[in-house]
Amino acid sequence: MKNILVILMITLSSYFVQAESYPNLIVRSDKSFVLDINDWRMKDVEVSIIDNFGRIVHHDNISADYSKLKRYNLDQLEAGIYNVKIEDELKEVVYTVLVNRTNIALMTDKLVTYKPVVNVSDNKVDINILTLNKNVEVELYDVEGFSLYSEVKKNAPKYARRLDISDLPKGNYTVQIKFNDEMYNHSFYK
Repeated sequence: MKNILVILMITLSSYFVQAESYPNLIVRSDKSFVLDINDWRMKDVEVSIIDNFGRIVHHDNISADYSKLKRYNLDQLEAGIYNVKIEDELKEVVYTVLVNRTNIALMTDKLVTYKPVVNVSDNKVDINILTLNKNVEVELYDVEGFSLYSEVKKNAPKYARRLDISDLPKGNYTVQIKFNDEMYNHSFYK
């Protein structure tokens, strides 16, 4: 019985480790790094390298059809601080790197942000966000920018709401979500 429990605990712990796998940024001795997204579950991933002024200096799409190991050479970048942002439709992971004359170094551990998920079907709008005790603001606008629904939720671990839009006329609508110093918009036609 004790052996069965040990095997069960090992199996469950490996499952949870895999469920929370993130891309791995491996710094090399030259001015480059290797991005390993083998453990990430989503098939399409966007990679952006962003300078200290918020400008995207490199953008890349990685598809499941290709290798999930990719080397990025930063030789052409000026010395400075850059963010490497890896994202899919559900989350984004950001690493901050310092680029020197001859090499690069990781400045911080990864920052993980979960994106809002908005689904529209059968006159319902489902909004789900893993907020991790941060504030979230949600608004529903019509095509003219008139607010039809507004809610602010503070310090909640998650946000989940179903909006009934059956009384709204046919037309274009936008759900706007402000969360974690970012704004997300999801437009749809009813």
